[in-house]
Amino acid sequence: MSLTRSHVLGLSLSACAALAVAGVAVRNGAGHDYVQFHAAASLLREGKSPYSVDGQTRVQRILREAEGPRRRDSTDPYEAIGVLPYFYPPWLALACLPLTALAYPVAKAVWVGLGAQCLAASGYGLAELGRRPVSRTMAVALALGLMPCYASVQLGQTPPLVLAALVAAAWLLRSDRDFLAGAALAWAVVKPQLAVVAVPSALLWAARRGRWGVVAGFAATLGALGLVSALIVPDWPFEMLKAPTRVPLPTTLDPSVGVTWLSVLRTLGASGFVLALGVACVAVPAALAAFRAAWDRARPVTDALALGLIAAFFVAPYSLGYDLAVLVFPLLMLSPRLPVWALALALLGPYWHLAAVNAGARQVGFCAWPAALAWAWWRCRREGSRFKNERRDK
Repeated sequence: MSLTRSHVLGLSLSACAALAVAGVAVRNGAGHDYVQFHAAASLLREGKSPYSVDGQTRVQRILREAEGPRRRDSTDPYEAIGVLPYFYPPWLALACLPLTALAYPVAKAVWVGLGAQCLAASGYGLAELGRRPVSRTMAVALALGLMPCYASVQLGQTPPLVLAALVAAAWLLRSDRDFLAGAALAWAVVKPQLAVVAVPSALLWAARRGRWGVVAGFAATLGALGLVSALIVPDWPFEMLKAPTRVPLPTTLDPSVGVTWLSVLRTLGASGFVLALGVACVAVPAALAAFRAAWDRARPVTDALALGLIAAFFVAPYSLGYDLAVLVFPLLMLSPRLPVWALALALLGPYWHLAAVNAGARQVGFCAWPAALAWAWWRCRREGSRFKNERRDK
């Protein structure tokens, strides 16, 4: 993308919109989940493991006491044990190290603002990535206004970082900056359950076309991040894998709070062989759809990334409602082919469901959103194929 005057103006307005959203979020007490990242960075500064439950408890207690009295959140499954565990790779904590130089409330506000800026920049970039461009204003508005997107900013969560990394990778691939694109894909792995299909699909797309610089950039960046992390926490891969066994995931306590296909089946009471078969029957076709798009030389990388993000909610064992923010990618890729009522439903539907959740409905119903996007993608793809066949016959 060449930076014309209109692009500079558009990016500036998008940044201002993001600041406004972040300001509203901060005013409403945003950044609840940031405490785990700040505590992890503080532990790294001490030369200690960010996965230590005792260490996280100690540092988080100090940080929360510095904030003063706060209202207890009855919806937080970790409120009772007094710690928000850290399940991420160490390099996320390394990236947060500069924020530890700030007072915690200021650092939290900066983090919330960064999340909003990532969403705005992603929306702006996605506007011109599809086969048919969409309005930049609409793209930024959707990226900031969709309920899961705003929720991820309000909570101080990481899906905006993953989305921004994948959008950056797509733009870098379009600009033939393969090594940098691979580096961006490596940063998207900061939340593995969201990248579990999208990143391998993008790497397959690149390898299929002989663009090995993407693979080299991904391997070099991931290797460097892992090596630097190992200098501080030598056994970090094992620590990260063991972290959910020390403090259980929210979906282990109550599967109905998750938004993955596994959570749906567990909420319905499936277990054992029936559970494994039910997951495989949906997860395998979902992943294959993304890999097939990557293998097809006629399809752009955005198809592989979009289908990979949709597939994540059928393949990954764990995701919560705010993780749905990454689905703004496939939504904006589809938006030129969707009727106005479908876009309105995509925007308002999650808010309606949130109101139902507040009234007692289960959050697992949010899994309907990736399912609806998967159906819409299949329907648009089928209609496009039929149109091409009709033109060929004529």
